[in-house]
Amino acid sequence: MKIWPLCDKVVFITKQDYDYAVALFKALKKDLIIKEKFTYIYDGADNGLQNLYLKNNQKIQSLVFMASDQIPNVLSFNWFIGLWKKIKSNIKYNLHVYGKICDAFTHRRKELEKYGIILKGFVSNKNKLNEILSKYILFVSPTVVGSGYRTKILDVGSIGLPTLCTEFDYKPFEGILEKNKHILTFQNTEDFLNQLKKIESNEVNLDLISKNIYNLIEKNLTWNNTADQFIKIYEELLLQK
Repeated sequence: MKIWPLCDKVVFITKQDYDYAVALFKALKKDLIIKEKFTYIYDGADNGLQNLYLKNNQKIQSLVFMASDQIPNVLSFNWFIGLWKKIKSNIKYNLHVYGKICDAFTHRRKELEKYGIILKGFVSNKNKLNEILSKYILFVSPTVVGSGYRTKILDVGSIGLPTLCTEFDYKPFEGILEKNKHILTFQNTEDFLNQLKKIESNEVNLDLISKNIYNLIEKNLTWNNTADQFIKIYEELLLQK
């Protein structure tokens, strides 16, 4: 924070981070620094991909989760396991888990399998992983700690895979993703179960959510969009020199 006033421009990766910094500097009565130096740009997702979710008609009757083994992911998934145990007897779905996060829970494999949580491991080939993920009904993002925002929500959205995430996950996306149009959210065990019941009864149209999130990312949230915004900021700074 001390070096921010020395920079020509400070770029945050979400509006949430930007708002936090603005509030912090207003408290220090440095409003001029905010107006001149602060902005934000959302990271993007791969462009040029297909909506594989709609292409794959035969869905695996399970939900899917994917993450690295970073501490916020491990803590959040451990929290989610407790939630899942409470509702598993009331739903028909299992949960398949991909990524390095599986390594952190290998010692609990047998316990988790009793509740339909299957550790599938790490898939190194991105194209193969996309094909695999697109065959699932729904992606779950259960983050409850950490900073920034979950790029994996955009990653799976770029292949059309709908996401059900925590309100904590959704907060950084406010203003760009609309609830129940681009993404589904939950706040507690009851919310999560209610969302799954709506999906089971076809009250929620996942194909429509797939189309909406895919089209939004393709139009506004690709890496090309991110690069264009950075170039614009850079060009504006050059003109000021």
